[in-house]
Amino acid sequence: MPLELDHANLVVRDLAAQTAFYRDALGFRVILDRTLAGAWVEEVTGLPGAVMDCVILEPAGGGTRLELLAYREPAAVEVEGHELPQALGLRHLAFRVDDIDAACARLRSAGAALVSEPVTVPFPVGGRRKRLVYFRDPEGVLLELAEYGAMEQVYEVKDMRCENCAATIRAAVEKLVGVEAVSIDGGARGGGGGGGRSGGGGSGQWPSERVASATGPAPRNWRYSLVSCSGLSRPNSTVIPGLLQRTS
Repeated sequence: MPLELDHANLVVRDLAAQTAFYRDALGFRVILDRTLAGAWVEEVTGLPGAVMDCVILEPAGGGTRLELLAYREPAAVEVEGHELPQALGLRHLAFRVDDIDAACARLRSAGAALVSEPVTVPFPVGGRRKRLVYFRDPEGVLLELAEYGAMEQVYEVKDMRCENCAATIRAAVEKLVGVEAVSIDGGARGGGGGGGRSGGGGSGQWPSERVASATGPAPRNWRYSLVSCSGLSRPNSTVIPGLLQRTS
C-alpha cells in the first residue's frame, strides 16, 4: 500500500495569529478557511458536539499541507510539558528550504524565536549534507528548517610517493565527482614514505598516506586506495581503470 504524507495538524489558541505566521513568515498559502461541525465531525473525532474553525495551508510549491484547528467545543486541552523537545509523541514539524540562512533571516524579522544558529549534521543524511535549525511559532510549537546540499567527498590514497601519482589521482578524482577543484593534502596523515621520489622540489619523502577531497553535486561516501605507484599499471574495471580501487 503506497503512502504519502497528506497533512500535519496543529490545534491552536489564536487561529488568526497562527495563520498569519505560517502564511507571512513561512510562505504558506491558505486553501481552505471554514467552520467544521456536524455529525461527520463528531464521528471522526469521537467528540460529541465538536465544533472547530479550520484553516488549511499549502506550501507555495505544493506538497504536504498544514491544518490549523481552533476548537470551539469542546475546549482545547493544555498538556503540560508538551513544548519540550524530549516530550513523548509527535514533537516537531520540519520544513525543507533551499537557503536556510535566508529563511532564518525572514523568521527573525517576523519575530520568531530560533533555538540556535543553523547546525550542520556531521554525517550524511540520505547521502546529502544537512543543515538544520529549531524554532518556535507564536504559540510555542517546535518547528525545524532543513537544508540539504552536497557532501564533501574524501578519498584515501595510500603510498602515493611522487608528484606524478598526485597529478594522476587529482585528475581521476575530478573525473569521478564531476568537479574541477580537488585538493591533495600531503599532511593529513602522519608518517613518511621512504625511498619515494619527491618531484617538483619536494623534501625527498612523502607521507605514506595522502588525502584527496572534493565537493561534488552527487555525493558518494566511498573510500578509495592506491596500493602503490605500480598500482597505476594494474587495470581495475570497477571504478577507474588503472587507478583507484573502492575499499568501502
